[in-house]
Amino acid sequence: MALVLKYEPGGNLKQLIQNRKINLFPFLLLRIANELASAIAFIHDLFFDQPIVHGDLKPENVLLTSDIHCLLADFGCSEISIHTGVTTPTVSSAKCQRKNKAFTEIYAAPERLKDPSVPLRKSQDTYSFGMLLYMLLTQKPICRNEEELNVLKENIKEGKTLNTEAIEFMKERFSNAEDQRIISFLTERMHKCRMYNPNERPKMNVVSDQLQNFFSSFDADYCGCKLDQVIEKLKAKSISKSWQFTEPLEQKSFEPQNYTSGKFVL
Repeated sequence: MALVLKYEPGGNLKQLIQNRKINLFPFLLLRIANELASAIAFIHDLFFDQPIVHGDLKPENVLLTSDIHCLLADFGCSEISIHTGVTTPTVSSAKCQRKNKAFTEIYAAPERLKDPSVPLRKSQDTYSFGMLLYMLLTQKPICRNEEELNVLKENIKEGKTLNTEAIEFMKERFSNAEDQRIISFLTERMHKCRMYNPNERPKMNVVSDQLQNFFSSFDADYCGCKLDQVIEKLKAKSISKSWQFTEPLEQKSFEPQNYTSGKFVL
């Protein structure tokens, strides 16, 4: 079996965040978070008694369109839950485990770091989403080397909080009241999603609804203008190979069908 996916020229979220020539203003971060939460909530609720758990949420698995819309990709380590939200093994996840690539430790929940063999649960995706929010808010890599990774893993296992100095620095950069409101809102969602106790983490459909309602409260014309400025800057500067906005070598006459959630899930 093969999957035919639509070509997307925008690279991935990690490349966008780490590109220091781009000013990722808070409303853009909010839109990214909103679309990503919508995608995760969709797969969690795709089937009433058999939700899908992604299992490896990370910036590299969030692809971007040319106008910076998010598409959730790489379901190679996903599993299907039955009734309780606890997953059952699948061929793809077993393959990932044999290759020792079942998940990316930086974004993993503490219970999974303690015991990588625990069944996947939707609450673990919620925790990983919280880590993605942290990376969006700090706009820098969570770890720079193996030593920092080991320290981070131990801190997460013990339930210690992350260093939020970079988030405070971001608040200083954006003094506008609306920008401050967005940063505070995303920071609050980050902390809730990263609760140490899995049972205290919100469901992703709740997080998605909260983000969508908050996102809708902003003036669409004003924010759309700011988004257009960022997109044009990306196109003009051709900042990296991933941002060349080139078309596929050959356009087929059919449009690949997407049976997930519109533009939010690939």
